[in-house]
Amino acid sequence: MSRYPFFAFAVILTVFVATFAQPKDANKTTSNAAREKTAQELEAERLLKARRDHAQSLLVNLASDALHFTDDTVRARSLARIAGMLWENDRERSRSLFRSAWDAAEIADAKSRERMQEDIRQQQAKNPRGGYSTVSPPNLRREVLDLVARRDRALSEEFLNRYGDQKISETPEEKGRRASPSVADETTEQRLDLARHLAGGGDLKRAMEFADPALGSVNIQSVDFLTQLREKHAAVADQRYAAMLAGAQNNPQSDANTVSLLASYIFPPHTQVVFLPNGGATARMGSGGTEANVSPDLRAAFFRTAATILLHPLGDQSTRATDAQYLALRRIMPLFEQNAPAETVPALRAQFESLRAAASNNARNWVDQFGQLGSGLARPANLLLIVTANPRRLNPRPERLPLIANNHLSNNAIAPGPRPS
Repeated sequence: MSRYPFFAFAVILTVFVATFAQPKDANKTTSNAAREKTAQELEAERLLKARRDHAQSLLVNLASDALHFTDDTVRARSLARIAGMLWENDRERSRSLFRSAWDAAEIADAKSRERMQEDIRQQQAKNPRGGYSTVSPPNLRREVLDLVARRDRALSEEFLNRYGDQKISETPEEKGRRASPSVADETTEQRLDLARHLAGGGDLKRAMEFADPALGSVNIQSVDFLTQLREKHAAVADQRYAAMLAGAQNNPQSDANTVSLLASYIFPPHTQVVFLPNGGATARMGSGGTEANVSPDLRAAFFRTAATILLHPLGDQSTRATDAQYLALRRIMPLFEQNAPAETVPALRAQFESLRAAASNNARNWVDQFGQLGSGLARPANLLLIVTANPRRLNPRPERLPLIANNHLSNNAIAPGPRPS
């Protein structure tokens, strides 16, 4: 064999071996690195698990101690936060701790409310006009509910139902306010507040899961929720409002107060007003502004629903009930005269005159303090007003504000609406 072919074969063999060996060496290096990396990861995971187990053990021990805290507020908050931290690893224990937190929160809220009522009584005893001011106590049950709602829908519903089971003392004004079907009970109010909080945090789907069961009724809280929801989610709010209109039209208990509330969704100042049979009124003040830019079909649906409700036969009712219906219809009549289909106005005017003839002198002389529907006049938003049975006195109670003022301002302190002709 000549030297050239041998040399050529040697070169080819060398190249082949080198080429074949290179992947094997590379694979061996990669495999070793992978085994090394996996070992490191396993060790890191072991250490992480050990740390998590240790942290969980510490939390469980802390929860055991927290169950015996004598301060109800501290006990409720501690248990709720521990439950939240344990949720991903031990849900059954977490649910148990959330329930214990709720029990403590119920006790804490009841005690806080009692202290506030006693403070109010002492201030009223010293004030000849009965005025008072007080800082609203923290709502511990809501704090617990906010933590639960992001984790467990069923447990949240359980806690919402317990709002209705536990009767925390209310002021006479609050009891009178809730006696009206146009004012939601505490369970519904808390449900909608929770939904509002979730929607504000960007969780619209979960918010509507909580809100929908409460949107079948027309009341101050449900309409106010939809009004605020519409600012960021108009399509979702309008869809629920359309369903609310249909439900109201088929509800034999719907009345002029119902229509007044439904009108506030579309027309400024977006103030929800309910006139009570006891001679008073309650309202959640709107933000003024302009008419909501709803579709023509939805606007027409409102006026159809309103006309159907308002033209129900009056039937036999007490003077106080007549007063409430008269005042509610008087508030919305200018809106109909300016915006409703012309053919519906004469019948509504006749109904209004019938109510006016049966109303008391106090009702006929009432000065509307809430801003005429269709105008932009309004006081600060999120202000709940309770007007006492004396139509010449106003008792403001800001809700969801730090200071609750109850100073019985006179009508002259607020720009009144037009007197009835």
